[in-house]
Amino acid sequence: MDRRIRRAKRSVTEEPASAGNRAAPAPLVVVVDAPLLVEKQLHERWCDVLVFVDAPRSVRQARARADRGWSAEQLDRRDAAQVSPQRKKRLADFVIDNRASRAELEEEVRALVERITKRIADS
Repeated sequence: MDRRIRRAKRSVTEEPASAGNRAAPAPLVVVVDAPLLVEKQLHERWCDVLVFVDAPRSVRQARARADRGWSAEQLDRRDAAQVSPQRKKRLADFVIDNRASRAELEEEVRALVERITKRIADS
């Protein structure tokens, strides 16, 4: 994961300039969806803003079973290998509640991206 994130970051921030292109400026917001971002402390080097997407265990378990076929034990093992949700919430600049519908989540994400983009533009 580490190598792929570095490569993607480089392609967004360095390659257009180094290629001498007159391309549009790099995007203001780049989203990195990496479950181990905090565990590997990559957020400290790569992220200006950290967003934690949270859902109750029962919701995560139902989704893991439906989407990936995971048992409760498999989810427990994965959770045990990660920083606790409570610590991720403390580290995050923003927390999104992901217990609602996909449409509600998308709207919340859209609004947050607008807020973050404005914050960056104003700084």
